[in-house]
Amino acid sequence: MRKDSVQPELDSQLITDSQLYRYSRQIIIPEINEEGQELLLNSKVAIIGAGGLGCPVALYLGGAGVGEITIVDDDIIDISNLNRQIAFKTNSVGSSKSKNLKFAIQDLNPEVIVNAINERLTSENLDKLFQNQDLIIDCTDNYETRLIIAKGCCKYKIPMSFGSAVRQEGQTAFFQAKTKKHINSEIKNSYPCYICVFPTAPEDGIVSRCSETGILGPITGLIASIQSLNVIRYLTNQDVSRNLILWDGLTFFEIKTKKMEKCEVCS
Repeated sequence: MRKDSVQPELDSQLITDSQLYRYSRQIIIPEINEEGQELLLNSKVAIIGAGGLGCPVALYLGGAGVGEITIVDDDIIDISNLNRQIAFKTNSVGSSKSKNLKFAIQDLNPEVIVNAINERLTSENLDKLFQNQDLIIDCTDNYETRLIIAKGCCKYKIPMSFGSAVRQEGQTAFFQAKTKKHINSEIKNSYPCYICVFPTAPEDGIVSRCSETGILGPITGLIASIQSLNVIRYLTNQDVSRNLILWDGLTFFEIKTKKMEKCEVCS
């Protein structure tokens, strides 16, 4: 087992010559440029869940140069995870997902500060994990945890990237209710939160788990790629769609989301 390396705290930084070359292929995109790259380098995000969605999200954001990434997951790697959890290897089976994902990010980009939290997100540890984050990325597989994430994001006024995948289907949305970035209160107050779109827990038997109904690895990669793109767009001050994006195995389609009147969380 690898030992954790000592990491510095994230300090506000300007882009260096070596970083100009490392990130050159995205810096030449006009909407990113050097200013956007500096925003990424100075950003902090938390990924809740180090599974089929969390692995590619973490690698894409680490590769893009997001300055500090916190990974929250208390699970261990099972050999049945390896068809989709692409950061892990066969010799990692039986060990911590959060720590192995940390090592994978550091192998890809040693400049990124990575915090591996071998805990399950709960209402009790939410405050400790959400404070000082710029964005929370939901890569979990159950409604109860997403409810905790949604409430925490509204409490700390930070956006929530939601993703879900099973069988050959997936969905994702980016929720900005009550976020700090929207100065115009009229615009800010029109954005829904996760609970506006999913106000009640699905009935028993409606929610499918990968262990019960299966999952193709590329589906998690597909949804995770959209999540990663939206995170990067948000952190570099670009517009992000507020619609729920769905993939049914053949086609993408979108559902317009709407703020729920008298939402108990974001109103």
